[in-house]
Amino acid sequence: LQTPFGGGKTHALILVYHYLKNGGRVEEELPDDVGLLSPNISAIVGTDVNPSEGFRSGDLVRHTLWGQIAYQLGGKQAYSAIAPNDKNRISPGRKDLRDMLEPLQPFVILLDEVLEYVVRARGIGIEDSTLGTQTRSFLQELTEAVSSLDRGLLIATLPSSEQEDFGESEQQNLAKMEKIFGRLEAIYTP
Repeated sequence: LQTPFGGGKTHALILVYHYLKNGGRVEEELPDDVGLLSPNISAIVGTDVNPSEGFRSGDLVRHTLWGQIAYQLGGKQAYSAIAPNDKNRISPGRKDLRDMLEPLQPFVILLDEVLEYVVRARGIGIEDSTLGTQTRSFLQELTEAVSSLDRGLLIATLPSSEQEDFGESEQQNLAKMEKIFGRLEAIYTP
């Protein structure tokens, strides 16, 4: 989903989330050809995440988006499949992601304001790379892994460059993110 600021991206993700979690409450209001679904769900808001702190549940810390997505979709068991990549902050490859995601079908991954996370993650050095660069690599591998599965869905939001107040580095990251998502996107006009 890509619109200028205020274009409804976040509201669209909120609608999807609540439909998937609480669709039974409005089942009689749904069109005849729209059924209820109950997939595994991962929802991450990039503006709410501090890349240097990661995600914490009790004593388990997930350091990356891939660690958090695995944990949200399948708990500690799914997380363990990519735990070394998470701890080292190195993106897992497409095959590893597909192997982790396949048994978790059906699933929906909702990523809001992911560009904000990538920009801030650039400040965290990972060997001769950064967490921002590793996250962009992960997003490319994730789009390909999800597209290879029959019952997986990824919805991500990106701002529209013409209306945002970005610096040069944000514009470069946006262009890279548009290219990543653009390779496998499905465009729908509401």
